[in-house]
Amino acid sequence: MKQLILLLFLTINLNAQEKVSIAAYIDPTLMIKGDTHNNPAGTLNFILQLKMQGNEQKYGYLVVFPEFEYADLSKSYIRYSANIGYNFYTPIKHLEALLSGGWGILSREGTTWRSGSLEGVISLKINNFKINLMSQLVDRKDIKEIRFSGFIGLEYNLN
Repeated sequence: MKQLILLLFLTINLNAQEKVSIAAYIDPTLMIKGDTHNNPAGTLNFILQLKMQGNEQKYGYLVVFPEFEYADLSKSYIRYSANIGYNFYTPIKHLEALLSGGWGILSREGTTWRSGSLEGVISLKINNFKINLMSQLVDRKDIKEIRFSGFIGLEYNLN
């Protein structure tokens, strides 16, 4: 997976990117009430992304980003992925919608699996920040199911 992320950075010319931003998300449901897999309230699950935006077009812009996810489950959960998506403008000023897909590696207790994901994000732009709501589907081969999660986050534009 490290080679995949390195290849992503080497093949994308950052100077051609319109904007670069950092996004951080947290799973509020897991934090507040836990889940059905015996993970108690207070369990940390966060995602970090480095988003690279392509040039703006009529309906939106292309986005590519490496992603890191960590969850403090009974057996540690780590996921790395490379993602690509399209961020759509909406008729509502300062509101955007991103649809993306990714492929990566999921690791638990030294065992790794390939893992795909789909994400949908609604963003409210406020100056150089975005307040994000993310819905995520991940192919969790470690528990043999496709798992839905919801996240809230902040994104900061570095340009």
